[in-house]
Amino acid sequence: MLTEIKQTPSRNKIMVGYNCVTQEIVELPFRCMRKPPLPKGKFPPGDYFCFVSNPRLVTTSGVSPFMWLHCYRDDSVIPDQMPKYLFPESDFVDVCHTPVSNRNKTKFDYFCFTLSGQKGVIYKGLNLFLKDIVVLNKLGLRGVVICYNKTKFLTRKEKSILDSSNVQLTSGRMTRQQVVGTMAKSKFGIFPNMADCSPRMIPECFLNNRPAIVNEKILGGWHYFEDDRFGQTYEAGNKVSLLDAVAKVTTLPFNQREVWEEKYGFNVSTRKLTELLKQHYDDELLQSCTHVYFAEYKNVFINHPEIFS
Repeated sequence: MLTEIKQTPSRNKIMVGYNCVTQEIVELPFRCMRKPPLPKGKFPPGDYFCFVSNPRLVTTSGVSPFMWLHCYRDDSVIPDQMPKYLFPESDFVDVCHTPVSNRNKTKFDYFCFTLSGQKGVIYKGLNLFLKDIVVLNKLGLRGVVICYNKTKFLTRKEKSILDSSNVQLTSGRMTRQQVVGTMAKSKFGIFPNMADCSPRMIPECFLNNRPAIVNEKILGGWHYFEDDRFGQTYEAGNKVSLLDAVAKVTTLPFNQREVWEEKYGFNVSTRKLTELLKQHYDDELLQSCTHVYFAEYKNVFINHPEIFS
């Protein structure tokens, strides 16, 4: 059974703890800060730790957590001296709260989700993908390219490249089920973006048993590819690097969900988070918990007690 998650305001999160023996859920006395406050916004009340969901958080004046969880190769980019751990939110993606498809038959060789305009360049590496697509065309690969914010911000040159390529260009927002269906119709995903701190779509690709090719300079998610069963990183915009990555990824079996669940997912990551919190925050309620996460995920604990150990 899939548990639908109703997201709450994303900057500061209420935290809950779960005990897998008693199945008791408690609200914890600290918060999680994910993004910098808005100009007239407030810091979390009381104690808090940080999950870096926005890179500006690490340089925001006045931020003082008891622990940092981040996506960086080099944690010295966080000037604070408090404990720091490589642990992005994307590690928690799981089939218990994320829709998946069991489709095996593919229609496309690859998929790419992007944005048009300057946002596409900054957040999705659109300029790099338009170089990559020339290589993918020459390999005879057919792709599906999804432009979330429609195609009206594409320049004439960008539109011309896409129109002359071997792709199906889709414009506009998709439901979660449509996203899943698009992934499952493709043999692999390509992610030329750099700006993501916690790219959920990469593990969603894995949950649909599809490998990925990811920009080696992406802020978050690079650590998954230390295990090459998930796919490859590449130098986006570089022909030789992309050819090598495609050659390797297209030989992989569709078993990425199994690999993911060995190392990541909701059970593994909520337990890991609990252990880190216990090391750095002294609280009696916390000590009774086996798993901790955001309050809006409470129903995952309620609906799926069998997955927690």
